[in-house]
Amino acid sequence: MGLLLMRTSISMEKFMQHNSPHSDLWVLCRIMLVGMNSLQLLLASCRLPVIAAILFFGLWAGTTELKAQEPTSGQMSGNGLKQVTAYDSREASEGGAEETGKFRFTADFLYRYHVSDRDDDDNVKRVRHRIRARFGIKVLIRDDAAVVFQLASGSDDLVSSNQTLTDAFSSKNVTFDLAYGEYKPPIFKKMFTFQAGKVILPVYRPGATELLWDNDLRPEGLTAFVSSRIGSIETKMLGGMYILKERENDVESELLVGQFIGGYSLQDDKELLKFGIGYFHLTEIKDRTPLFGNDFFGNSSYFDGTDERHAAEYHELELFTEASLYWHGRPIVLIADLAINTYLSADNIGWLAGLIYGKLDKRGSWQCRYNYRRVEKDALYGTFSDSNFGDGSTDTKGHLISLQFALDQDIAGTLSYFHNQIGLNDGDTFQSLMLDFSIKIK
Repeated sequence: MGLLLMRTSISMEKFMQHNSPHSDLWVLCRIMLVGMNSLQLLLASCRLPVIAAILFFGLWAGTTELKAQEPTSGQMSGNGLKQVTAYDSREASEGGAEETGKFRFTADFLYRYHVSDRDDDDNVKRVRHRIRARFGIKVLIRDDAAVVFQLASGSDDLVSSNQTLTDAFSSKNVTFDLAYGEYKPPIFKKMFTFQAGKVILPVYRPGATELLWDNDLRPEGLTAFVSSRIGSIETKMLGGMYILKERENDVESELLVGQFIGGYSLQDDKELLKFGIGYFHLTEIKDRTPLFGNDFFGNSSYFDGTDERHAAEYHELELFTEASLYWHGRPIVLIADLAINTYLSADNIGWLAGLIYGKLDKRGSWQCRYNYRRVEKDALYGTFSDSNFGDGSTDTKGHLISLQFALDQDIAGTLSYFHNQIGLNDGDTFQSLMLDFSIKIK
């Protein structure tokens, strides 16, 4: 962790040298740099890895006699410290009780009508009908251990389980979407959670937006969560090590993750403010071919005479916040997300700002969303980012507008419109319209 902080602080110094000292971003980076240097000195003598540091924090927090129950792992999506899977939704509806040997099933189905048009030389409008089907099971071995499996339609696509209806009614593929074990140490099971395997994307995305990570990404490796709550203040930390590319006669590529999320709620449990910081270190990317397929999804590359290769590393620092207001009983969530690739000093910034109004909680309820984002060429690793915005590419900017309506408690319709520019300086206009019909069983 000390090595990561040292590399981050050096990269931030390079970044600050190329930016005006009068800018707000320069001042923010200066404050963070002072904090990182202090933390680096503290860790220099012990050199603890990321996960060990998180465990130490959790052990310290466990002495405070926390009264509130912590959120289960995987509850870090949607709007707040409570996000993510149908498994967790079922646990919440049953008051959190877990019975040994109990099976829990979940399933969902999506039908999508998708029209996209890119104003380039080909100028071809594409119309697709797509489906997605998923079926999962969670087996509670004990009250502190579980195994999760989930099958999904689609191919080996990293960020989508959607299957296009084509090829004369041919059969469609089914793949392993999830396969992991989960364990909570008996003494601290209200605080610690460990996962190993192919897991639900564990990192928090403000407002379930997808600036750095597509929501359907399934990391493979080890994850540790530490959660605590004192009164109205809730915190969560996670650390992860995920395998990106195993090479038989060479060094592996890995993703190292560290993230802290803080939240404050009102007395009636209405969420008021959330904020966080994350650091995502992808190793062995520069001078190598793409981790999957042959597409760089907007990232810089060069040709070495034989292969096209990455021209940069990706050491991503993220800062985000959510502020919730309430108007006529409906929540309004304001979102801001900033990503900086600290390895570079140019073409390395991506940001998103938006709002969410309304909440899907009963038949007839609705929710609308808007966000604007601008992502420079190497601000983030394009392969893992939003597969819909800008046709799945970096070096993009533009708008997303969506409206979701609950036809019933677990049945919803969603209309989404993307108006983006691919190529920040002189790019093509990209437009996409998606009409979704979804059913969830949990």
